[in-house]
Amino acid sequence: MLLAKNAAYALAAPGPQYHVARAPASANEGQWGLIAGLPVASDALTAPGKFLHLIIDITAITATGTIVVTIYGVDPISGKIYVILASAVLGAVSTTILKVGPGLTAAANLVANDIVPISWGVGVLVATAGPMTFSLGALFMP
Repeated sequence: MLLAKNAAYALAAPGPQYHVARAPASANEGQWGLIAGLPVASDALTAPGKFLHLIIDITAITATGTIVVTIYGVDPISGKIYVILASAVLGAVSTTILKVGPGLTAAANLVANDIVPISWGVGVLVATAGPMTFSLGALFMP
C-alpha cells in the first residue's frame, strides 16, 4: 500500500503536523496523500493484517530538514487517537522501517510489540523546516 508517493514536501516552519488521508493532497500523489493537521478518526486507514512494516524512504533532504513519523491507532468507540510507535528524528537520506507486530522484540523508535488495530493512521511532524523528498509505504502480514 503506497501511502505517500515520492513528492517534494516543502515542510515549512517547525511544528506543523501532517497525516495520511484517503484523498490525495496533490496530483503527484497516489491514492493516499499527506494533508495538514493532526490525525482524525475520519481519516483512519484500514489494516489488512496485524503485522506492519512502515517504510520511510527519504531520497532528498536539505541540511536542516527533519521529520518524526508516528503510527497511530484509533479507538473504535470514542474515535480517540493513540500512539503505537514514533520514529526518532529523521534528517538524512535513508530508508527507515518501523515495525509493529505481536511477539516482536521492542526497540525504541523502531519496533513495537503490539498489533496493528483495524483502524490506524500515520502522522508526520515537522521537527525542523526544510524541503525534502520522501515516501511512506506499508506492508502487512496477517
